[in-house]
Amino acid sequence: MKGAAQMHRILLATILFSASIAMAGDTGGDVAAGAPANAFWHRFQFHGNLDQSVVYGSGNNYLTMNTNDGSAKWSEGSVNLSGVITENFHAGIQIHSYMMGQIGRGNVKIDWAYGDYRAKSWLGFRGGKIKAPAGLFNDTSDTDVTHNWVLLPQGMYEAEYRSYCIPVEGGAIYGYVKLPVGGDVTYQLFGGWRGVTVNDGSRLLTYQLYGIEQGADAGYTYGGDVKWRTPIKGFTAGVSFDNSRPIIYRAPWPANANPYGIPLVLKIDAALSRQIYSVQYERGKLELAAEGKIEPHWVANNNVPVSPTGSVRYAWYAMGAYHVTSKLTAGSYFSRVWGTGFNDTFHWYLYDPSKPQFYSNDTVANARYQINRFFYVKLEGHYIDGDLAAFFPATNPHGLQKVTRLGIARVGFVF
Repeated sequence: MKGAAQMHRILLATILFSASIAMAGDTGGDVAAGAPANAFWHRFQFHGNLDQSVVYGSGNNYLTMNTNDGSAKWSEGSVNLSGVITENFHAGIQIHSYMMGQIGRGNVKIDWAYGDYRAKSWLGFRGGKIKAPAGLFNDTSDTDVTHNWVLLPQGMYEAEYRSYCIPVEGGAIYGYVKLPVGGDVTYQLFGGWRGVTVNDGSRLLTYQLYGIEQGADAGYTYGGDVKWRTPIKGFTAGVSFDNSRPIIYRAPWPANANPYGIPLVLKIDAALSRQIYSVQYERGKLELAAEGKIEPHWVANNNVPVSPTGSVRYAWYAMGAYHVTSKLTAGSYFSRVWGTGFNDTFHWYLYDPSKPQFYSNDTVANARYQINRFFYVKLEGHYIDGDLAAFFPATNPHGLQKVTRLGIARVGFVF
């Protein structure tokens, strides 16, 4: 932990140092005075961000933070370098660190690193550690500056499962096709390896619920995303899907934490899939979006299915935002998720959609103010009815209440 904290401080220091350079004299990406326009170093761009949030609420403590007492244990930072190697070949890498209560832990990791070759407008290839295209926001959900919200709808974009939801080690093909009937289609198909890191909420929740210590969790994954920019100006529709088969070969289960009373080493074999359907409309100062998700899962311990028929989680949301001025944006969304959680394995047989443990409704109001090109602030309020997602036993030792209220303030810096 001491080494992780030191690396976290190094990353934040790098961002702050870059901030001082940016504030002292911004080139805006232009060629420096006297430098030749085709200088090789000018093909590269260096960027970063730093975000700090404070969360205060009532009801349940949220996302492993002590939010009922007020918590500032939510910080995130990244630095990235990308470049145009040749006209058709691009490459980039990002280093990222975050801390959200007990999740993240300030570990510094390679967030993404890729090479990208565009052969034709309709055919490109990308490989390395890439982002899975899922829905409207998955590939930008970790880039706070690109959207209005502090928390995207958690039924769709779970912050506690970041290491599973976003990166894939593998490759993708993609392209753009103009349609004769009007509009155009972009597509991505990907495949590779997907896993869960040691600082992810999935491991933490499994241990807190069952006392099971997960080992390495990884397996193959594949999927795709298609978006149709329709002839209706500003209106886009899309569909995404993915399938994964993560396997944990050694997961110790101590005798005092399981119903059998003897130590066990489990092989946890899982199958997960997602189908996401999306619509988005942007016109003038108005932004509207809605998505729905179907997410079946199946789990077996030592080749014995926990639930022979598996289980399904469903989610949907509708959101809107309006640019009141060039600097101020206000918005709201309603998000609903119901079903059973992947980590709630042994409770699937108790499923009752009327009980708060099997659903969550989140009503959100938000405002963002862009102070200047480097700094912005966000204010967001959540009224959460139900307990399905993002509540951890260790920070709620006396059980869960039905209603949670949260206020979140965030300040962000980007260069």
